[in-house]
Amino acid sequence: MEPINIDLSHSTCGVWLVKMPKYLSQILNDYGESMPGGEVGRLVKKNSTNTNVGPSKAQDVVFRLNDHIFERLKQQNPTIEQLPPREHRFILSNISDGVIRSVYTRTPTQQTSQPEQIAVVGKVIQRAEVRPVEDEQYMSMKRIQIERSQEPARKVQLIKRLGNVYKARSNHDDNIENERIKKLHGKRIRLSEEQVADMLFNEFQQHQYISMQSLEQKTQQPRPFLKELLEKYCVRNSRGPNARTYELKPEYRHYKKTDDTSAGSSSTTSGGAKKTVKTTTVTTKTTTTASSKGSTLKKGKKKIAAAPLKAKLEAKRVVNPLFEKRPKNFGIGQDIQPKRDLTRFVKWPLYIRVQRKRSILLKRLKVPPTINQFTQALDKQTATQLFKLLDKYRPESRIEKRRRLKLRAETQVKSGKPDRPTKRPPVIRSGMNTVTTLVEKKRAQLVIIAHDVEPIELVLHLPALCRKMGIPYCIVKGKARLGKLVHLKTCSSLALTDVNIDDKSGLSKIVEAIKTNFNERYDELRRHWGGGILGTKSQARINKLEKIKQKEAHQRNA
Repeated sequence: MEPINIDLSHSTCGVWLVKMPKYLSQILNDYGESMPGGEVGRLVKKNSTNTNVGPSKAQDVVFRLNDHIFERLKQQNPTIEQLPPREHRFILSNISDGVIRSVYTRTPTQQTSQPEQIAVVGKVIQRAEVRPVEDEQYMSMKRIQIERSQEPARKVQLIKRLGNVYKARSNHDDNIENERIKKLHGKRIRLSEEQVADMLFNEFQQHQYISMQSLEQKTQQPRPFLKELLEKYCVRNSRGPNARTYELKPEYRHYKKTDDTSAGSSSTTSGGAKKTVKTTTVTTKTTTTASSKGSTLKKGKKKIAAAPLKAKLEAKRVVNPLFEKRPKNFGIGQDIQPKRDLTRFVKWPLYIRVQRKRSILLKRLKVPPTINQFTQALDKQTATQLFKLLDKYRPESRIEKRRRLKLRAETQVKSGKPDRPTKRPPVIRSGMNTVTTLVEKKRAQLVIIAHDVEPIELVLHLPALCRKMGIPYCIVKGKARLGKLVHLKTCSSLALTDVNIDDKSGLSKIVEAIKTNFNERYDELRRHWGGGILGTKSQARINKLEKIKQKEAHQRNA
């Protein structure tokens, strides 16, 4: 490590460590260097009028900004509310912790060996803190600073100058020109397949590779019809230099080699060496016919290659092209697809998918009798009578209770007599723990259980407990329906402990029907398993296997 040259000439000088507000530090940095002599302010000692304090605290020190700096601040801040205070309290404190604190500077130099000069300015001998005087001017300045800090960075501005607003166009010039050209040429009418095939062969006789767009312009045929013929007679190149072009199929083209003396071949001699170049020509489908069997070609001429065999085309019945059948092609980029029922492809919400999967699982899986008994709910007629009875014994809501207590207090104030407790009216009891306790103490006359409690394990014990204690119970559809009776969203079970004399006959009829359907059928319900219902595909597969087995057995017996 190279030695560092440090300037220690002022290391013994005393330095004050001063803490000041951020806005004051910014003012001193902005205007301190431009002031004559570097003076930014003065420290003024004021004698305290209080004689009870000690001699060390009898003087107050105030820091006062320079007059030139304060004048510049007035020019920048015309309002008094934004102007910072001129005087600040200067609170001194001694350093008694014994730690030596030094202040040093770094000055950049142009020497390569030592890019900066480090110099010790002095050591800290006094600590001070500059605090603003909390007067009206300072508070207004801080209020403005806080309001500015809370303002959003982006604001909505009202534009007074009207701008150019371009309206949307229904159609553009290029589309209008294309439609005009289409109308000028008229609608393309399909020709017969033979005519279009001859036109294609004539084009391929001139060029080996032709694009789809060029063939459309040459033949003036509809694109779907032309594409059908190209798939029949041509091959589409998807790679190489001739990509996206069509070429005749091998059975519709023929390559032949010419003699050395023909125009297609040439031979040259250079330096005693003989070079022969052979070319090939493409012969497309022609309409010429071969001569008779007895005719012979002249000597010296080569036999012409026979034209490729063409499948006989059935005579097409000429019909009016306006009413001719035009089968649609639903390929990519072709005719518009027909409307389909897309409900099977809709991504349903998660809760709907869970409901459907759960219902299917309950059908497919084998459900134990303890859980399967909750699918046997009370019939609609008996359930209607039961809920009419339960509606009479609904517990009071909070508003009704507050109104009753208020009326009772007013009555007590008017009469001046002490309040006497009254007998509690019969109401339905709700909650799993409450109902279980009432059943164990044999105080419940009827227990109602919801069939869709989740998790179902919460109410699995209730049917067995009610049968053991001899209390009638029933299972009804809808935990939300039970919750509505007790001013809740849902409720797993209810218990009816007592009813009025007028409703005892109605309750006895309902209890008799419930005992017949649930309590007396308990042994029967505990033996029946649920689920195990196969889907349509599984049933079809099993039926198919059964038919195969029956067929094999019939053949074996025969």
